[in-house]
Amino acid sequence: MNISLLRRPKISIIIPLYNAEKEISRCMESIYKQTFTDYEIILINDGSKDNSAEICRRYAESDSRVTFIDKENGGSGSARNAGIEVARGKYIYFCDADDEISENLLERVYAVAESGNYDLVVFSVHSKIINSDTGEIIREYNTTQEDRILKTRSDFRSNFSHLYYEGVLFGAPYNKLFKTSVIRDNNVRFPDLKRGQDEIFNMRYYRYVNSCAVIPDSLYTYYQFDDIGKNKKYRLNYFETTTKTYFATLKDLLDEFGTDDYTKKKFQNSFVYSIEAAVLLAFNPVEKLDKKSKTDFIKKVINDDFVTVVSKEVTFIPEGYAVFWQLFISKDAKGIYKHISRKLTVEKIKCPLRRIKYALTNNK
Repeated sequence: MNISLLRRPKISIIIPLYNAEKEISRCMESIYKQTFTDYEIILINDGSKDNSAEICRRYAESDSRVTFIDKENGGSGSARNAGIEVARGKYIYFCDADDEISENLLERVYAVAESGNYDLVVFSVHSKIINSDTGEIIREYNTTQEDRILKTRSDFRSNFSHLYYEGVLFGAPYNKLFKTSVIRDNNVRFPDLKRGQDEIFNMRYYRYVNSCAVIPDSLYTYYQFDDIGKNKKYRLNYFETTTKTYFATLKDLLDEFGTDDYTKKKFQNSFVYSIEAAVLLAFNPVEKLDKKSKTDFIKKVINDDFVTVVSKEVTFIPEGYAVFWQLFISKDAKGIYKHISRKLTVEKIKCPLRRIKYALTNNK
């Protein structure tokens, strides 16, 4: 069927799935409850090993608004890119398969987008932290944003760095409504990365934004399990594939948009944090590296061309990182190895003490 001959919905909802058979029905039910109904749903099964594909296929067979794409595993970025290629809506909304949206999300963001022909609409998120063993909600909180209307390209760019580092523009795409024409006309796509691809897509999109509306409404519920990170998912190649790509993209954007001392400090602080995090990858127990291999990896990070260039510009060093950074700019790999080893040893001692203190405090 010729897609161009089909009626174009107002919003295309793109949902990538990977082993989401237990969660997708909750997500779909929240979409079907929308007060706004002029939408299409594009479900992309990204090589799931469970029953996700069959569930998606049933949705597509029973609802003409649902398009189903079945593809080999390539990560959520490549799945979203596949959805972009077939999207017919004036706007694109990216939703995660294991989350849910408020019943008025589409109505609210569409009305705001149309009210000023905005290229970007950003809203707040309600997060729920779930105990991975019991399924109980441990903690809930809302991100908070203030109403902001940026009507011109100049306004958006001059306010960008503060909005980014305040967390308004930072993060995943699920709290943003994008204009399809901006994505298509400028060939904005998700990068071929397993992690960090959302943030880079956002930054690529920001380069072409001429107007933006930020609203305080909390319209999306994000589910996060408390065991995140316990599987040591960040491996050695994270530095090469993601960290450098992220900072290179952000640096180019900030250089183009303009920066002040606030932005420089935020950027440089986050860069120093991330470099230490990159070094810590070598100490991940999953890697099973000996002392020489850890030191060799530290040398690789120290001597990386991009890292060397950016490091020379760092004048703002976050509190508590002076020793590490002095060793780093001195290219003292052995010194860094000793510094990190001591730091990890101290943390191993502190963690049990924190648990004891917590137990004593809560049993009074």
